[in-house]
Amino acid sequence: MFACQAHLYDSRPSRPATNTLFPVLSRTLTLLRVITGSHVIVYSKDEEADRNFFKEVFDFDSVDAGHGWLIFALPPAEVAFHPGDESRHELYLMCDDLEKTMGELKRKRVVFKGPIDELRWGRLAHIELPGGGTLGIYQPKHPIPAYRPITKD
Repeated sequence: MFACQAHLYDSRPSRPATNTLFPVLSRTLTLLRVITGSHVIVYSKDEEADRNFFKEVFDFDSVDAGHGWLIFALPPAEVAFHPGDESRHELYLMCDDLEKTMGELKRKRVVFKGPIDELRWGRLAHIELPGGGTLGIYQPKHPIPAYRPITKD
């Protein structure tokens, strides 16, 4: 779940927008990048244990939003839309070498559920979270979009 409030268009003279779905509008209006990131929410039966897990195992940077409520920085992300009978969301971590990453995580006492799944789009494993949930981690076989910082320039 996310919320965003911003103006999409700026009529001030500027260089034309590229890669727009509206090439006619891009001649007169500049499409500004208004999304500055994404915020993922993981619901947990034991959120404190899962926060500690992210802090200790993954060593992601975090900020305390108050009362020990940690918000973690994540690596660059991507989003894909798949057909489905219902609307839902999933979160997967990505890595370059699944066996190596799993080995490093196992040394930190991370528990994996089931075998590695060899799928058309990647090699998938499932991490057991302390709060009872699972988190997918995979080595993609599909092309990955180039990362570039989101800016208004």
